[in-house]
Amino acid sequence: MKPQPAFGVDERTEFKILRSYAGVRKRTRLLEATVMPACNPPADVSREEYIESLCNGPLARIRRNRLAQFAGIRCDPDVYSRRQADRYLTAAKELGFVPTIQAIADAGAAGIGVRIGAASVQHMNSIGSVEADLLASSNTVAVLMPAAVFLGAAGPYPPARTLIDMGAAVALASGYHPPHNLSHSMKTAIALACRAMGMTVAEAISAATINAAHALRIADRTGSLEYGKQADIVILGISDYRDLGQQLGDAPVDLAMKMGRVVYRRSVAQWPDSGSF
Repeated sequence: MKPQPAFGVDERTEFKILRSYAGVRKRTRLLEATVMPACNPPADVSREEYIESLCNGPLARIRRNRLAQFAGIRCDPDVYSRRQADRYLTAAKELGFVPTIQAIADAGAAGIGVRIGAASVQHMNSIGSVEADLLASSNTVAVLMPAAVFLGAAGPYPPARTLIDMGAAVALASGYHPPHNLSHSMKTAIALACRAMGMTVAEAISAATINAAHALRIADRTGSLEYGKQADIVILGISDYRDLGQQLGDAPVDLAMKMGRVVYRRSVAQWPDSGSF
């Protein structure tokens, strides 16, 4: 579970992407868009100038047209500096966006996220006890993406056990991002969290459901089976919930519901009678 990022290297492309997301969101209620600076801005402007140009115009227009709820940025030494990330997220929050930050290689980005009040700090592949303690004392959720690491795109596995033991809220996401990570399977994310990051199956399931809903700021209406929440339910064809921590790949889905409406039901294969052979 993750807000879907959208970015274009110019304003026209950015608005085209966000309007497409808005159209899908109206029909499905499944997507929340995140506006992000492109990792590679136009060649004729510096990263500093690019961030300033976003803060001084497009962000306000995007928010005014309600094309995105979240504003995120990748804070890494080779992408955007902490100062640039701070400038962008501060401006976005003042406009009413919910800030998020990606910290693949810079653990210090977690401190920016906590100070600004970000909904989430994503990836968190490298983190120390200081950053873990900051997250534990905040409402910012650490969103971990083990499948991205498994497929060789993003360094070491996130230290989930350290974060959880120190009291930080941990969520799981697939981290689907062509061409770097083609896995959109949350089942795989749960299994890798258990096998490679030291999480229990119960912790991984909670991280993929209610904690993920908190990272999206929608835990008041979904993420758990409670009276008064949306009936967003998946029934899997497995005999024990602990099997989710043992098997890579997708578990067979018997039934899926969205807001109480059945949107998928698996047909049961029937063997032909012996006379058909």
